[in-house]
Amino acid sequence: MAPRALFVPFAIALASVGISGSVAADQGPPPPPPPPMVTGTGVSSKPLEAGTGLILGRVVEAGTTTAVPEAMVTLAGPGLGAAGQRFSNGVAAGQRVTIADTNGRFLFRDLPDGNYQITAAAQGFSSAGYQQAKPNQVRRSLDLPRPVELAPNEKRGDVVINLWRHAGITGTVTDEAREPVVGLTVSVLTRALVSGKPVTQNYATAVTDDRGIYWAENSIASYDWYDG
Repeated sequence: MAPRALFVPFAIALASVGISGSVAADQGPPPPPPPPMVTGTGVSSKPLEAGTGLILGRVVEAGTTTAVPEAMVTLAGPGLGAAGQRFSNGVAAGQRVTIADTNGRFLFRDLPDGNYQITAAAQGFSSAGYQQAKPNQVRRSLDLPRPVELAPNEKRGDVVINLWRHAGITGTVTDEAREPVVGLTVSVLTRALVSGKPVTQNYATAVTDDRGIYWAENSIASYDWYDG
């Protein structure tokens, strides 16, 4: 009985080696190496020449001189380069964003000459651009924002951006028995001039609730409205 006991661990060891070898054989050849990393981005690493131009402006409520504090102002234009580049003064290329102060004033400096688009946005207002004459929702081609033209070494301090305050229209729709009309679509219309002729345009829609009440959001308070 004693000799048989000595051969048991040896048999287990052989079985373990056999199983291990079988698993290794089933794995096949090692996977191919990963492709080389692409280091080129298509963007020149040469620093862009920083300019000396400056744009100083103010964000106000449309039709007034009341400042819109803490408005987010965005500057974009070809002269700002592309993301991933840098100017010679260390400033990152690409569009720039700043926050207006409590008086609605903003500043962009070290600008190359060229044309720039400036837009502003603030909570409770419709976003707009420089010299935009109407809100984004209702406007003609003549009402579109205009670029700010900056000559070499020019300092502009006359840039004003008007923002239109959001408003709303609410009402109740009832039938001849003065019962609420539920689920009715209400259109909010505005009058505009197209090719010199007055036309009516759809601006927003709302649906009455179980009380017959509707609420049209993001309407501009300075417009005439019609319910239909």
